[in-house]
Amino acid sequence: MAEAMFELTTKDLKKLKRFYKNAPKQFRYASANVLNSEAFGSRLNSLAIIKSKMTVRREGFIKRQMNVVKANGREPVRSQRAIMGSLEKRGFSGWVEQETGQRTERARIATLEGRRGDEMKAVIPSARFMPGKDFLTVPDDINVRNATDEQHRTIVALSILRRKRYRKPFIIKSRGGSRLSLYKRKGQKLRKLQTYDKYQNRLQPARVKWLSGGVDRYFRETDLRKLWANAVQQQLKFRKGK
Repeated sequence: MAEAMFELTTKDLKKLKRFYKNAPKQFRYASANVLNSEAFGSRLNSLAIIKSKMTVRREGFIKRQMNVVKANGREPVRSQRAIMGSLEKRGFSGWVEQETGQRTERARIATLEGRRGDEMKAVIPSARFMPGKDFLTVPDDINVRNATDEQHRTIVALSILRRKRYRKPFIIKSRGGSRLSLYKRKGQKLRKLQTYDKYQNRLQPARVKWLSGGVDRYFRETDLRKLWANAVQQQLKFRKGK
């Protein structure tokens, strides 16, 4: 008969004691890694949905607007949170309307002329409504005399701009004075760069569940047991190296 005996040495027992002493701390880091993996994995899915279902003119823009706030491994497990979502900024809601169906606050839309004749191109810089940009408004900003009514004032003001060869974009008020459109003179014709639409439902984006869809796809396609096993194994290797 031949046999081999395996028993724990004093050194092994000290390592085991040290591991269990630090286990709660290491588990916090493992759980944070799992949460962050879920957030970043869902982000990739959401980006893929946006690119396949929406009009993407600048891929770099959508990547910058899709943010992840990572879970902190120093916090207790019950307090850990990883957050994935879009960033809101002036003139950009973060695709809330597409995800939730919320009514858009958008009131104007760029024309093909404002996108250099291509729907896939970004709005030309001179036609962007940006902070600090003060467009000339017709007829309010033009000194018009002896005009009989608002329409006559607008016609005379446009004639003055034509004589002065004014080439920058300018705003023309509608007859009611409430809705504005942005124009630019090209030759003898006026070209509309951005327009307000009184039928706002035309500007309502189609529903695209890019956020919930990205998360659902991640959990549908990911082996969570394997994810947890890898996270714990990574912490064990980290402790072993110390």
